Amino acid sequence: AKDVILEVLRVMSVKGGVGKIVEYGGEGVKNLTVPQRATITNMGAELGATTSIFPSDEVTHAFLKAQGREEDYMPLAADADAVYDEVIEIDLSALEPLAACPHSPDNVKPVRSLSMTKV
Repeated sequence: AKDVILEVLRVMSVKGGVGKIVEYGGEGVKNLTVPQRATITNMGAELGATTSIFPSDEVTHAFLKAQGREEDYMPLAADADAVYDEVIEIDLSALEPLAACPHSPDNVKPVRSLSMTKV
């Protein structure tokens, strides 16, 4: 999950989300747990985003049910004809481990390129 938001930060930058609502969607979403989704949306603040959202789906429903909060579930999805200012596509099968380097969260590098970096 962290690699997803780091890739978004790399593409959009730390100010790229100012005044925007970042909505995550696509086939890969169903493979993300609620805690993973929370990790991604929490880091939306690093983009300057007003907020970040995921659709409320069966993963959400199962999570709430496991928490004894099934009655709180409400389906939530974008309108079929929704129009977006920008669409960023990330191939999750090709996404490699990433790290944010000093001195900004959008200074994102593949971990493999940091093997000689002292921590």
